[in-house]
Amino acid sequence: MRVHIGHINKFWGRDRGGVEAVLHAQALDLMRREYAVSVLACRRWGAPAREFPPGIAGRELAAPVVASMPVHFGFARALGELARECDLLHFHLPFPLAEAAALRTTKRCPWVATLHAEVLGHPGWMRCLQRRVTERFLARMDAIVVSSATSSQVETLKTHQAQVRVLPFGFDLSAYLGLRHVGARSGGRLRVIFLGRLVPYKGVDVLLRALATTGADAI
Repeated sequence: MRVHIGHINKFWGRDRGGVEAVLHAQALDLMRREYAVSVLACRRWGAPAREFPPGIAGRELAAPVVASMPVHFGFARALGELARECDLLHFHLPFPLAEAAALRTTKRCPWVATLHAEVLGHPGWMRCLQRRVTERFLARMDAIVVSSATSSQVETLKTHQAQVRVLPFGFDLSAYLGLRHVGARSGGRLRVIFLGRLVPYKGVDVLLRALATTGADAI
């Protein structure tokens, strides 16, 4: 009998963003390794349903999105149904809806959470409420995964260090780590390329301040 792993995330679709791309890659890799894989996610009301690859049991719940987070009153029931079928649940955070729903779900198997980022830019009252839910949710995890040692030290995880495991994403960086003489093609000038959306949590302001300290004639 195959081990059944359930993934829970805000959305499905690797073109939506980095978290979804990681989820998509993990689900496909597990399927190729002959695990049974299920995914529970949401989609914005009115948005077309996304197809799941053959072999992955996917479910999208149509929901309104408030402060970048989907809200669906039937999510807790859907999570409970998934939990009864799986041998391991893997939550992808931040996902306040799933965190709150998990507090009402009976734990029948190991639970793992990957913290991809912290919640930023929300009003103070919302962050305070979310911190309380997240703290209780993380206490129920058997392991909390982050992609780097730096990420393991974020405020959200300060009281959960014993559960934290650093597991870098499995990308082959050899093509980039072998580069030499980066400035050769730009006449010795430092050239930086940012790929991503111009939203506060991407940290473009940090990049620009860091460039200002190099003293280089940066582009």
